[in-house]
Amino acid sequence: MSIEIIILIIVFVIVAVMGFSVFFGAPYIPTRRKWASDALRLVKLKKSDLVVDLGSGDGVILDLVAKTGAQAIGYEINPVLYLISLAKTRRYGSRVTVRLKNFWTEKLPSDTTAVYVFGLERDAMKLENYLTEQGIRGLKVITFGFKLPKKPIKKTKSVFIFSL
Repeated sequence: MSIEIIILIIVFVIVAVMGFSVFFGAPYIPTRRKWASDALRLVKLKKSDLVVDLGSGDGVILDLVAKTGAQAIGYEINPVLYLISLAKTRRYGSRVTVRLKNFWTEKLPSDTTAVYVFGLERDAMKLENYLTEQGIRGLKVITFGFKLPKKPIKKTKSVFIFSL
């Protein structure tokens, strides 16, 4: 095998795993279950809730939401992470949906009660505008690692809860 082919394969793997985020969103950083559980506990999920994970990565949030009995939808643009999410959450059947889509171009379901997002500070204003334009009253927004321009209603060290 030539060095050019080996380099091409390495570049493809890097782009497949990380590259989408470089061009389209936040980097993939595995979520620690403990931190994610603590964040979800702050919004006191009920079985009647629908939580949307914007940039669902490897499906950790989707899995934790489903374990509470609530419904979950994940949007992921990286095909490798999308497949991992599907594999991790298939046991929940119709309670979890994973979509290989860019959430910025999507309308959220009108019965969404909470949104979880790990993002970048650079996208905070854009995200707040996107979520406000969805027109979902009482929407709880859980951000990890960054704040929206709006004042949070609850916060921990790195998790912020907003109500729109």
